[in-house]
Amino acid sequence: MDAMITDQPDFSVPSQRFATVPRLELQREFPTAHRDRDPIEFYPVLPEPFVADVLEIGPGRGDFLLAQAERFPEQQFVAVELGKKRHLKLIRRIEKRQLRNVALICGDARLVLPRFVPSASVGSIVVLFPDPWPKRRHAFHRLLQPPFLVELARCLKAGGHLFLRSDVEEYVVWVKGHAEKMMGFRVIDDCWPYGPVRGEAGKTLSLFADRQTGLGYQIHGLCLERTV
Repeated sequence: MDAMITDQPDFSVPSQRFATVPRLELQREFPTAHRDRDPIEFYPVLPEPFVADVLEIGPGRGDFLLAQAERFPEQQFVAVELGKKRHLKLIRRIEKRQLRNVALICGDARLVLPRFVPSASVGSIVVLFPDPWPKRRHAFHRLLQPPFLVELARCLKAGGHLFLRSDVEEYVVWVKGHAEKMMGFRVIDDCWPYGPVRGEAGKTLSLFADRQTGLGYQIHGLCLERTV
């Protein structure tokens, strides 16, 4: 029975969601060549020169993105979304709110950032609830692997921050373990500056977080500060 649980963890039980994932090391990197053929799309256009006070990777429905853009109209927000349907829905939500301080890029962030985001051009990077890919054989799919962390550090200004939120504590610990081995980041356990996300006290900003906390999961955070 124990072997069966290891091979097929019960994702409804928080302690088993990461049962098969090695804590710190990955043997493979996610291949992006197949996505290199997909066109990268911009809305309304690629900011020129590229400057982002906040860059969100994987905005999904855009709950956090749109709320912060409305809250801070003087700041420039850029979001990179992989899914084309979500990208189009985000455009409709942005236009409905008549937001002029949000730009979208549709594509794989692992390809978008090296091509279009200059070094030291981003104030903060936000990654909310990335897929943890808990099975060992799928671990190479995970977004915040060491090579991508290096790329995120390149994009950030000195003193800028990478903020991670996840309902999987082991995933946060895994990212922290990699970051502690890197030059370019200083680990801060958590310094979330944007107010609560859904599932925490106060105003709610993420439907996914609300659903997960309703199932009994807690929200865990990590902050990485870009060093000189």
